[in-house]
Amino acid sequence: MVDQYNKEAKFTYRTADFPTLFNQPATWANSHTWAIPRQKQADPVRYRAAFEFIKYLYDHVDAWALGTGHLAARTSILDSADYKKAPQRANYAETARSIAHLAPRIRNWQAVEDTLTQKLGATWLAGADPDKALREAQADVERLLG
Repeated sequence: MVDQYNKEAKFTYRTADFPTLFNQPATWANSHTWAIPRQKQADPVRYRAAFEFIKYLYDHVDAWALGTGHLAARTSILDSADYKKAPQRANYAETARSIAHLAPRIRNWQAVEDTLTQKLGATWLAGADPDKALREAQADVERLLG
């Protein structure tokens, strides 16, 4: 939403690195991942084309990061002059460098993340009672991980 807020917000806002909630600065992160399924009858030309496309995306991740506000996953982009001068990016680049860690590979992780997003979002956007939302989130997460 960074670039969208830059265009449309009727208020002054600032982004920031993810706050330290416990003893060590950390947050879970996720990423967009491309996968190429293996086919029984592989076509080397199509595989090559798919790899070229993915390489193109990797080589141009700066356009995506600069055009959306998403954190760039490549330090070469985080360190670039264009990224550093883009609005707000310097305020939260450290999250990408050292604070964010990929979520653990556990069963139902996406459902856990979705539940937490929904319950926390309800407190911010719909006025839900925070204590009740946290209790519900805890119960949902325990059920999903159980």
